[in-house]
Amino acid sequence: MSTEIPLSLSSSMIGVSQLKIVILAKVRRGESFFFSWEYTAAAGSGHSSIWIHPTIPLQFNFQGSKEPLLNRARVE
Repeated sequence: MSTEIPLSLSSSMIGVSQLKIVILAKVRRGESFFFSWEYTAAAGSGHSSIWIHPTIPLQFNFQGSKEPLLNRARVE
């Protein structure tokens, strides 16, 4: 049985890329944490949370072929 839960973020590519960097930095340091988000009314409202842990596989999928340029000061 698959426990894969797809998460689709419709924010800006830069915002999602910054989120990826922060999540990966925490995982690399061995930190575990909850990640929560709310759904818009168009998506049915409500909210979800997932547990992020270094032993749980993560996959980030992005549309398009170009990585956005990130502002290092905003990420830190």
